[in-house]
Amino acid sequence: MKRLCLFTCVLALATFVSTGCEPAKKTAKAPVAEKGHDHDHGDHKHAETLLEGFQQLSDAYTAIKTAMEKSDMDAAHDPIHDLGHLLSEDLPKLTKKSSLDDDTKTKLAAHWNTLMDEFTKLDDFFHDRGKADWAELDKKIAPVMEELKGLVK
Repeated sequence: MKRLCLFTCVLALATFVSTGCEPAKKTAKAPVAEKGHDHDHGDHKHAETLLEGFQQLSDAYTAIKTAMEKSDMDAAHDPIHDLGHLLSEDLPKLTKKSSLDDDTKTKLAAHWNTLMDEFTKLDDFFHDRGKADWAELDKKIAPVMEELKGLVK
């Protein structure tokens, strides 16, 4: 079971994160960053409850939003990578284990997928695999985050 979990985790992260980070070369509506960025793609604390997982998501979103609004690509990048495992593994697993009704679980699953899609677009931008405009991405992310506040208890 541990091997299956580890394999699934590695596979999920591999699809979300490239094998290495290139130096930050562009910004969303900001001057080009002159220096590369160093960051750790290491371990993170796994949430034990759905509420704790949502708090981790909320904290990462706040950090990303603040950094992107300041055009600080380095500060936004690490939290994006942290979201990969959280959105693809932890939150779906915790949702299934929760005592929430099936309708709410279905809504949460759809929200995790939406957030994964939008944050993947931002990560792709950081790795020169696509274009992204934070303001446009956040038009989809912010309402989901707001709705989640009422769903996750």
